[in-house]
Amino acid sequence: MTHIPQNVADGNTNKMIASSWAMLIAIAIISVLLLILPTLVPIGAMYWDSYIYLDAEQRIATGQLPNVDFDAPAGPLDYYLVYLIRSVLPDSQPMLAASWSMIIVTVPVMALIMWDVIKSKAWPITAIVVGFTLFTLIPFNTTPYYPFPGADGFAIYNRHGSQLLFVLVTALLFARRASVLIIAIATIMTALFLVKITAFAAGGLLCAWALFTGRVSIKIAALSSLLAAIVIAILELTTGIVSAYLNDLFILLTMNEGGLLGRILQGISRTFSACLFGGLLSLVLLFTMPRATPWKEKLQNPGLWIIVALIAGVFYESQNTGGQEMILLWPVVIFAFQKSISEKTSPATFYTIIVLAAATLLPMTASVLQASARATSTMVKQHALQHTTLRNMGAVTVRPDTQERTDAMRANWLAYPEALNDLALDKKRLPSFLLFSDLDYQVGWAQAADRVVAELKRRQADGLDINSITTLDFTNPFAWLLNINAPKYMPIGADPYRTVPEPDERTLQSLRDTDIVLKPKCPITNTIERLQEIYASALTEHKQVDITPCYSAFIHPRLQNSWK
Repeated sequence: MTHIPQNVADGNTNKMIASSWAMLIAIAIISVLLLILPTLVPIGAMYWDSYIYLDAEQRIATGQLPNVDFDAPAGPLDYYLVYLIRSVLPDSQPMLAASWSMIIVTVPVMALIMWDVIKSKAWPITAIVVGFTLFTLIPFNTTPYYPFPGADGFAIYNRHGSQLLFVLVTALLFARRASVLIIAIATIMTALFLVKITAFAAGGLLCAWALFTGRVSIKIAALSSLLAAIVIAILELTTGIVSAYLNDLFILLTMNEGGLLGRILQGISRTFSACLFGGLLSLVLLFTMPRATPWKEKLQNPGLWIIVALIAGVFYESQNTGGQEMILLWPVVIFAFQKSISEKTSPATFYTIIVLAAATLLPMTASVLQASARATSTMVKQHALQHTTLRNMGAVTVRPDTQERTDAMRANWLAYPEALNDLALDKKRLPSFLLFSDLDYQVGWAQAADRVVAELKRRQADGLDINSITTLDFTNPFAWLLNINAPKYMPIGADPYRTVPEPDERTLQSLRDTDIVLKPKCPITNTIERLQEIYASALTEHKQVDITPCYSAFIHPRLQNSWK
C-alpha cells in the first residue's frame, strides 16, 4: 500500500468533524445575515435575468400558480423558494435571495449525509463540504460570459441544478444508512424534477448507475421513487402544476427541437478542462486499480463513476447557458482519491491521480473564486445605482464610467432612432451581439424602468386606476414595482425566439384586459418588435402613448379618457 502520512490519510477526526459542521452552519448564518443587511452587488452581465424572480414573486403573491397561470423557463420550485425567502425577508437583495434559495433543500440533505457517515469518513466528507460551501455561498458561474466583472444574475436555476446534483452524487457514493439514502434520493430527485428537467434526467442516470452497480439496493430505489412520486402526485392533485409544467416543457421542446449534437459538442467545449482531465483520471483508475473478481465490484471502479458523472454533466450543461458546470465531479473525484489511498497503488500512480484530480477540480474552483474576487474588489470604485422607485431591485453598484457610457448611449439612441429601427425592423438584428450582457445596457434598462415607474406612480397619485401591467420585453418587474397584477398566461423570461409560443385565445384575452402594456425604446430591438408582432391582435383597442423618452405604452380603453 502507498505510504500516506497519518495526518493526511486519517487526519484529526474530531477537528475535521467540527470544521465540517462549522462550514455547513456558516452557509446558513452568512446567507441569512447578508439577506438581512442592506447588501449591494455589482451589476453584471444579463443581470436582468434576476428580475424574473420578482415577476414570479408578484404573480404568486397575487394568487397565480407557476406553469398553471404563467409559463416559466424553469420548474416551479425555484420561484416558490424565492417567494418564501422574500416573504420572510422582504428587504433582501433579490439576486442573492434567488441564488441562495436552494439552501433550503441542499443544506438539510447534506447535513443528513454528514450525520450518517462523517465519523467513519471524516476527511472525504470534509473535502466535499469545502466544495459544497464554496459553490453554494459564492453565487457565480464557472464560465465567464463577459470580460468586465459583475454579479452573475443569470443562470441561477442552472446553478441550482448543479448544486442538487452535487448533493445527490455525495449521497449515492457515501451515504450508508438505508433511511438516509431514501430521504436524500427522494428529496433531491423531487427537487431536480421541479427545478429543471434536464437536471432530473442527469440525476436519473446517476441513480440508475448506482442501482446497476449495487450501491443502491432495489428496495431503496423503489422506496425513494415511491416517496418522490407521492410528493409529485399530491402536488398535481392539489394544484395541477405538474401536468402544466410538463405541457410547458413539451412546448419548449417543440420550439427548440433539433441541434442536439451541436448542443452536446457545445457542452463539451465549455467544460473541456473537466472533461479532458476527468477523462484521463478515469482511464488511470480503470487500468491501475486492482481488478475485482465479482462483476459488481468491477463496476465500483471509481473510473467508471467518473465517466458516468461526465456523461450526466455534459448532457445537463449542453442545455444550459451559464451555471456551475460539472461541479458534480467534486464528490466523485474525492471518492476516487479515497479509493486510491485504500487500494494498493504504486507511488507513481498515486501522484498521477493527485495531479489529475487537481487538474479536474481546480479550474472550476479558481474560476468561481476569481469571478467573485474581481466583482467584489471592483465595488471599491463603484457607487450605488441612482434610482427612486426600484426598491431593493436597485440594490446594485455601478462603475462611474459605465454610468457615463449609459447616459451617452441613451442620448445617442434617442437622437438617432432611424439606425435602431433599421436594425430592429429591417435587418432583425440587435445593436450589439452582446447587448444584453453589456453593463451599460443593464444600468440603462434599470434606470429607464425607474423613470417609467416614477411617472406611473405620479399618475396613480393623480387618480389613475392602474390594476395590471406588463411589458413587451424579456422581463417584467413592473407589476412587483407597482404592487399590482401581471396578466395571466404570459411567460416570464420572454424570449420571442425560444420561450414564447404563439398565444392562445385565453392569453390574448388576458392581454386585452391588461391596463398598460409597456414598450421600451432605449433601444428598440428586434426582440421587442417580435413580441409586439406576436401579441398585436390583443392590442388593437389599446392606444399607444409616450410615457417617458425611453418608454411608450399601450393604454387600455377604460383608461384612455383619464390619461392626461
